[in-house]
Amino acid sequence: MTILLAGALNCSAQKQGDQDPIDKAYENCKLEHSDAAGIANCAFEAYKHWDSELNKYYNRILKSLKKQGDIGSFKNAQKAWVAFRDAEFTAYNGMFNRPGDQWATIRAENRIAIVRARALQLRSYSDSLQRKR
Repeated sequence: MTILLAGALNCSAQKQGDQDPIDKAYENCKLEHSDAAGIANCAFEAYKHWDSELNKYYNRILKSLKKQGDIGSFKNAQKAWVAFRDAEFTAYNGMFNRPGDQWATIRAENRIAIVRARALQLRSYSDSLQRKR
């Protein structure tokens, strides 16, 4: 299962060519730490960086949109995504709330994957809007 999750984390970046620097830093961090606390910190840092990327592109898109209707639709879509994310995180906590360090890693990697996917999606939207100008 962990192999599938790691593949999911890298899938989109590989399609674009090079591995994303956040993913690369996360993988390098995990190689440097073999203890559960160290790996948890690596996951926390990766999540934090992907969340920052998500927010950066969300704000860029908002600045690019001119029509109030488009702005409202985009904000509503993001609110719906946040609700989805929160529901997924609640589900992960239930499904993977088991003894053992590997379950904490699975929860963390699923959280990263959800936020990473949205950040990459927003990056793509932002890039498209920039080319449109």
